[in-house]
Amino acid sequence: MKTLYANGCSFTLGDELSNPEVQRFPSIISNTRNMNVINHARCGAGNEEICRKTMDYLMEYIDSGKDTKDLDVVIGWSLVSRWEYYDGGWKGLTPNSVGNRHDASYYYYGMFQSTEKDMLDFMWEVMVVESFLKKHNINYFFFKIDAGQHTMWNQTGAEIIDGFNLDKMNKLYIKNIDTERFPSLVIPSETFREFALTHAGLKPEHHPNEKAHELFAEYIMEKLWDEIL
Repeated sequence: MKTLYANGCSFTLGDELSNPEVQRFPSIISNTRNMNVINHARCGAGNEEICRKTMDYLMEYIDSGKDTKDLDVVIGWSLVSRWEYYDGGWKGLTPNSVGNRHDASYYYYGMFQSTEKDMLDFMWEVMVVESFLKKHNINYFFFKIDAGQHTMWNQTGAEIIDGFNLDKMNKLYIKNIDTERFPSLVIPSETFREFALTHAGLKPEHHPNEKAHELFAEYIMEKLWDEIL
């Protein structure tokens, strides 16, 4: 039996769904295609975490001698402004976690974070995973959860946005990423949030609803097996 490996943040985990184990798109795909599913998504996960955990899984899969033809991979890339650091274990930071406490979030987002660095890190993370998948001929599809324009608020009530901005990048990075397998990198309407808004709707906390996951599963299956192969 083939395996579907999925990773991402709350959008891939199925946050706010009434029955996420069944209704989130990776489960719908695996049930439709009669596949095993491994979903390493975590609410609030940033792209460093997604890249790290995905590479750990992929390298272990290859090292075990399993056939790469039996593996398909779907990655939902998260907000570029999320970050992680190591302090006795991996710990994630999000810009909306910033408050008045002088903690890691306060100092990182107050002193070090920039859109330019966020975007460069994101491109590197995408290219690391993509290069490994292509090297081992593993079928895959990438998407972004949104185009970076979604408004959030931090713990002080200040309005913030993710800051995803391709204009901050050397365009050669974009040229060297396979946008057939990652169309939402350059087409905002194909991000999961915009897809949901167009075709189904969002839950109260702005995650895709049940119908959106159902339709997005169909969209991904078409991209994974009808267009790419």
